[in-house]
Amino acid sequence: MLEQLRILAHLSLACWLGTASLAGQGGTGAILAKPGSGGSSAATAQEAPPKKTEQNAQEKAQEKPQSQPQSAVQQKEEQRARNHIAAAFPQTRQLLGYLNRVDAAAFRAVLDHSTRLARRREAVALNLAKQHHPELAELIRRLRRRFPKAYEAAIRELHADLANLQRARQSGEDDYQAALAEWKARSQVRLIAARLAPHELPEHRDELRALLAQGEAAKRRQVQQQIERYRRQIERLQRRLEQDSAQAVDQRLRQVEKQIHQKARTQKARTQKRR
Repeated sequence: MLEQLRILAHLSLACWLGTASLAGQGGTGAILAKPGSGGSSAATAQEAPPKKTEQNAQEKAQEKPQSQPQSAVQQKEEQRARNHIAAAFPQTRQLLGYLNRVDAAAFRAVLDHSTRLARRREAVALNLAKQHHPELAELIRRLRRRFPKAYEAAIRELHADLANLQRARQSGEDDYQAALAEWKARSQVRLIAARLAPHELPEHRDELRALLAQGEAAKRRQVQQQIERYRRQIERLQRRLEQDSAQAVDQRLRQVEKQIHQKARTQKARTQKRR
C-alpha cells in the first residue's frame, strides 16, 4: 500500500510540474522509479508483498545519509521554491511532505524544477516593469530583501498582467497597445495611491484624474476594437446566409463526390500494389 501511494504521489507531481521538463534534466527518472530498480514501480508493487515493501521502505529511509546543513541562501531558495509550488498548486502541501519523507531525491528534483520556474517568472515579470514602468520595477526590487512575501506577491501579479498583455497581442497590435496603455495608467495610479497620505491627496488629485482618464480611454479603444472584430464576423456570417442555398448544396455535393472518387482510386492503387 505504501509503495502504491508513493507511485501515485510521484506521478501526480510529475504531471503537475512538467514531466517533459524534468525528463530533459534527469528528474523524471528520480520521480517515476526508485534508483537501482530493475523494473517498473508498478511491477515491483505487484511482485512484492505489502509487508515486505513497507519494511524495505523503512530500511531505505534509515539508510539515507544525513543531509549537509544548508546555508542561509539555500534555505531561502528552498523556501521560495516551496512558496512557488504552494501558490501554483495549493493542494500539494501534504503530497510534498510525503514525498520528502519517502524519496528525498525526487523531492529535491521537484524543488529544483520549481526554483527554475520561479526565477524565469521573476525575470520576465521584472522585465515588463523595467520596460514600461521603471519606478515600479525599482520599488519591487527593494521589497525582495525586507519583505519577501510582498515581493513574491508582486511578482505573481506582474506575471498575471503579462499574461493578459500576451493574450491581447494575439488579437492584434492595436489591441496590445491599448491593453499596455491601460496597464501603465493603472500601475501608475496604484503606485501614487500607495505613497500618498490623506492630506497629500488634494495636490495630486489632478495627476490621478489624468492617469485615470488615460486608462479609461485605453479601455474604450479595446472595446471599440472588439466591436469591430464582431462586426466583421457578423458580415461574414451574413454573406453566408445570403448565399443561394441550392448552390451551396450543389457545391457541397461536388466535394462529397470528389472525396468518394479519391477514396476509390486510393483503394484500387493499394489492391494493385499488393498483387
